[in-house]
Amino acid sequence: MSREMGDTIIVAQKPIDRYLLTAMRLLKQNRNKMVIEARGSQNIAKAITVSNILRRQEGMTIKNVEIGDNTYTDTKGVERVGVEAKILLMKE
Repeated sequence: MSREMGDTIIVAQKPIDRYLLTAMRLLKQNRNKMVIEARGSQNIAKAITVSNILRRQEGMTIKNVEIGDNTYTDTKGVERVGVEAKILLMKE
């Protein structure tokens, strides 16, 4: 199951349909505002796909997109920079 923090769906390595199911569950609970969050270019591409499907099929609107980077230290102690994206969707 996708990791969920309130109305935030964190996209990672699972198939796209898992994240869509999570979004549908949130919509059924009348939570019409959600954030799709991803790190890394492959996961960001999935997050964009999920957002576009929700926009087309569920009538949601993309209200805001944040793209940035963060610096972290990996398990070997090497400092790395990763890209991340957050997409705010709302159903009005």
